[in-house]
This record gives sequence, C-alpha cells and structure tokens, in this order.
Amino acid sequence: MLSLKQIIFIKLGGSVITDKKKNSICKEKILTRLVKEICLVKQLDQKNIYLIGHGSGSFAHYPAVKYSVISGFKKNQSRMGMAITQDKAAELNRLVVKSFLAENIPAVSYAFCNNLVTNKSKKASWQNKVLLEYLKKDLTVVTYGDVLADQTQGCTIWSTEIIFNFLARELMRKKFKINKIIHVTQELGFLDKQGKLIEQVSLKSWPKLKANLFTTSGIDTTGGMAHKLEQSLQLTKVGIESVILSGLKKNNLFNCLIGKNYVGTKIF
Repeated sequence: MLSLKQIIFIKLGGSVITDKKKNSICKEKILTRLVKEICLVKQLDQKNIYLIGHGSGSFAHYPAVKYSVISGFKKNQSRMGMAITQDKAAELNRLVVKSFLAENIPAVSYAFCNNLVTNKSKKASWQNKVLLEYLKKDLTVVTYGDVLADQTQGCTIWSTEIIFNFLARELMRKKFKINKIIHVTQELGFLDKQGKLIEQVSLKSWPKLKANLFTTSGIDTTGGMAHKLEQSLQLTKVGIESVILSGLKKNNLFNCLIGKNYVGTKIF
C-alpha cells in the first residue's frame, strides 16, 4: 500500500531559488539543477514518496512586508496586500512546478490557501481529500508557504516550515511514515556567528546554540534559520529528523538523498 511508503519532505528555500535582495527574481539555473537532482533520485528510488515545498523568497516576501500581511487586516490596504502576496507566492510555485514538468515528473501544485482556514493563526479547518488523492495517485505534490484566511484576524501567513510541520503530523495520523525533512538553503547549514558549521543540533543543545546563531541577509518575514531550526526541533519530539544543507553546492542534495556524505546540519 502507498501509505506504507515513507515520505521525504524537501523544501527548496527562497534564499537559494530566488534572489532575496531583488524583487521577484528566480535563480532558474539553480532551481533547474536542484530539480534534476531530486528527479534523478526519484528514478532510482521506489521506496519513498517525495513531497516538495518551497519558500517565497523575493516573490511574496516583499508585499508581505509592505502590507504587514502576517498581522492580518489592520490597514486600509490589508485585503489588497493579502491578495497580492498570495498571487506572488503562487507565481513562484508555477515556476517550480514547471521545472519538474520539464523533467517529465508529474508535479501538481497544492495551495493551502484553497483548503485550510485558521483562527488566530492556528488550524480551524482543513480539507485534505485532494492532497491524499494526489499522494495515492503517485503525483509529486509541490506546496509552498502561503497567505491564509483567518477567522479572527482576517489573514495570516504559514511558512513552508509550519506547513511541513503540520503535514508531517497529519500524515502520520493517516498512517504514512515520514522519513525525514530536508531544508535546502543558501547556507552550508546552521552557522554560528563565526561562520562555523554546526553539524548536529538537538533539543538539549539548542538553547545555548541559539544565542550564537549567524543571521543571514535578505528580506524574510517568517523567521529565517532560527524558524527552520525551531520547527524542526518540534518534529524531533515525534521521531522525525531534519537536515539543513546548502543547495549552492552541486550534488549536495543528491548525496543526502542517496545516503552519501553531504555538508549540512542534522537536527534530531
């Protein structure tokens, strides 16, 4: 049965597939290479399902900041800001989906804005039938951080990290097994303030390491590296490990997926 297969979540970070310092610029060569690495592994691996997510990078983060979308309807232009931000996130999603289609992978877009409603940024309702059918039909789901309708504050933003955290737990309840979650970024992994790679992070070591976290450049409305680590550490409580690695290093993602040596940070 499909539910007996394991799912590997892969997030293509906005920092690596877009230029976060320039509005709506996709790094198409890097995106294409990363997609090719995933597709090559998919051809070799019949044991895992690959669920893809991506950040919004310079596409949705600019209007999200301009209109303070994460705070809800607090300004005259909040509704327009919600719509513009949602549109920009979807624009990048189409580019990612097309990259998979170009490799003859049946990729489909899955937008949480169309099936999930929140209340004070927490799930209020979710229609999961479409996602489950996609997985059952062995389609490659490509989702992303999105702007959601919120019953209390008007709207909110769920980052891809929050979505992965949510999906992992929900799919586990449906008897799917989660192999791991991989975050592909522009950094080697978790770097301290001296630029040194920290190869392992655990719940025990995180409080001390957090104070020494290197801050990356570029606009980010959802928390950056600290957000990735904290969401990943939450999942360790239910037995799911995560990896943060650089997508700028050729075949680094490929090596991680096939069990070879890679450069990155393991969260367990």
